[in-house]
Amino acid sequence: MKLISHLVLLLGGVLMITGCLPHERVWWSPDGGQAAVLLEDGLHVLKPGETPGAPLVPGNSQSAELPGGVSWLPDGSGFVMVRTRAFPTWDLARVHIPAKEVEEVERLSLGVPGWVETLMASGATAKTSQELLQGSPLTKRGPQMAAFLCAYERKQQLIDAMLKRSPAGQELIKQIQEEKPLHVVHEICVVDLKTVKPGGGGAAHPSAEPAGPYLPQGFLAPCHGGVSPIDG
Repeated sequence: MKLISHLVLLLGGVLMITGCLPHERVWWSPDGGQAAVLLEDGLHVLKPGETPGAPLVPGNSQSAELPGGVSWLPDGSGFVMVRTRAFPTWDLARVHIPAKEVEEVERLSLGVPGWVETLMASGATAKTSQELLQGSPLTKRGPQMAAFLCAYERKQQLIDAMLKRSPAGQELIKQIQEEKPLHVVHEICVVDLKTVKPGGGGAAHPSAEPAGPYLPQGFLAPCHGGVSPIDG
């Protein structure tokens, strides 16, 4: 009965603030004494009947940088959260990616002009950008595509000149300009409630490079900005 009362009090507060049912917005701690609650201004940790103050993890309700999921630690001292961040340029993204992965992408990017030159020679009869790219390194997800975007940002004039030699290459340029592909970083973080304070305060622990591989749409990286990276 006590847990039901807690639930009513907490959900009542969420409804007053968000004006909607909080589906997948509330994650209870193991003892039911508090919950991580996603509101319009970010992620809060609230006890039943408590009025929200500054968010623990700030962010607009429409922001992709807000957590997509929360899993409490068994002792309730904190939780693991995942979030996805998208950056318009490689230079903005690289500071959020482990050094080994940055080094690999930038090493691969040096060979991109050569890839494109070979691509244009082998795909001289291609009628579409899809035919042009078929079988090329750029069809592979992960560091190859990131390397191409990195090189394109830094040597756009050179790469455009190569691509403009054929209609298929011109179509590819148009697609890049229209779609404006982003560098996506997937972060896994441990939020320690003893050290992380509302408003994003609290010292972040030193960055740790995760053991995970590239994810399909981006990179696996530790969190930055007031939350701790997860080891391993």
